[in-house]
Amino acid sequence: MNSIEKVLWILNRLGEEPYEMNLTALANEMNTVKSGVHKTLGIMMKQGFILQNPETKKYSIGPTMYRLGNVYNNRVGIWEIAKPIIMQVAEVTHETVSIGIREGDNAFLAYKIDSPLPVRYFEDIGTQFPMNASAVGKVLAAYHDTERVKELLKSNTFKKHTPNTIVKPDAILQEYQKIREQGYAISDEERFLESFGIAVPIINSSKDVWSCLCITGPKARFTPDKVNNWVELLKSKANEISSVLA
Repeated sequence: MNSIEKVLWILNRLGEEPYEMNLTALANEMNTVKSGVHKTLGIMMKQGFILQNPETKKYSIGPTMYRLGNVYNNRVGIWEIAKPIIMQVAEVTHETVSIGIREGDNAFLAYKIDSPLPVRYFEDIGTQFPMNASAVGKVLAAYHDTERVKELLKSNTFKKHTPNTIVKPDAILQEYQKIREQGYAISDEERFLESFGIAVPIINSSKDVWSCLCITGPKARFTPDKVNNWVELLKSKANEISSVLA
């Protein structure tokens, strides 16, 4: 890797679980010597792109990245369109409501309104979702280019987060087909035990899907009746957002 590639690799890696790593772990995954990685990390720290925990010596994303993320959010503008609509969803469900977006082949949490309840589902803005084990990741992958998705399924080995996680490529493709047919994705303890999520696609003016509307929370609160009602609610509100985007 050249210097720029190292910087980009480190930023992308620290944007994924476990979100913080020490020098040795980073160098091992990059398959390069620690001295070179250490120099790159030092430069990135000076510019605020990463931080180092003085106790654990682990590195994580820094304030410069959050500032740039806010610039991106303001430029995209979907939040201003979606905020009053998803606030309505939050008021009805009392669960965490979020907007997921797809950038290239990856799905991220872009915006959210946290549940007011003491026991709730929580994720940081910028969290990347696996394409096989989350409502956001699955629905955005289901509406992604089919041939590209097949390439990704062939080239990746998927982590089994829980006993419910789908990891076989054929089964994942079948799940995507089901999602397209029914118009929504469900994650039933697929990424975290005792969690449940529902996501529906948001269609833009080009008839593409690069974002979705999602609610998540403890599985115990997602009863069958609520799930049925909330699926219809999400579809209705996603259509409202799509209409404005069009």
